[in-house]
Amino acid sequence: MGFGIPAAVGAQMARPEDMVICVSGDGSFMMNVQELGTIKRKQLPLKIVLLDNQRLGMVRQWQQLFFDGPLQRNQPLR
Repeated sequence: MGFGIPAAVGAQMARPEDMVICVSGDGSFMMNVQELGTIKRKQLPLKIVLLDNQRLGMVRQWQQLFFDGPLQRNQPLR
């Protein structure tokens, strides 16, 4: 979780002639949002598709796999 954008930046810098598309969840995106500065500074034509599921999906998955459900959660404000 949080690996997508840095990996996409590296891929785009290694292969500038290719189109690189990063598909990331909102929680993962926020873990490395500072990479947007690198993308702008290096003028990388990187494409980002952001999936808004309002949760840290990997954390939820691990809670379900190893602890039979969420140990803690916050209800989103609506």
